[in-house]
Amino acid sequence: GKYVLGSDIDAGATRTSANGGSNWNSGAGFSPISSFTGLFDGFGHTISNLYQDLSSNYGGLFAYANSSAEIRNVGLLNVNVTVTSIDQNGSLAGGLSQNAEIYNSFATGNVSTSLRGGSTGGFQRNFFPSLRLEADYRKDLWP
Repeated sequence: GKYVLGSDIDAGATRTSANGGSNWNSGAGFSPISSFTGLFDGFGHTISNLYQDLSSNYGGLFAYANSSAEIRNVGLLNVNVTVTSIDQNGSLAGGLSQNAEIYNSFATGNVSTSLRGGSTGGFQRNFFPSLRLEADYRKDLWP
């Protein structure tokens, strides 16, 4: 399918109630979009304050982007992704198939795990030789 982001989204409600949110998903926050195929175009919009506190692999806005996935023109601001698993965690995508594509996208915030080993990255977790990743880091967002 083809999906677009029509405006900026403040996802602060995904935070726990102790942090000003609504205790979304029993405190685990946003459930990642799993096994994404197709096109997601953010049209230059941002998603801010996305929160996840997960006990499973594949943390991020997209848990896994399959080989036919194309993600472009989206920014994540003030992301907070915490996982207690050891594999496939990032802010935009936890895992990417080797033919997935990301263009003109960026992320700010924190991605962390409480375990050693595995694969955790700030933007996305893994790279393959045929993966195409182009990022435009907006300097006005950095301190």
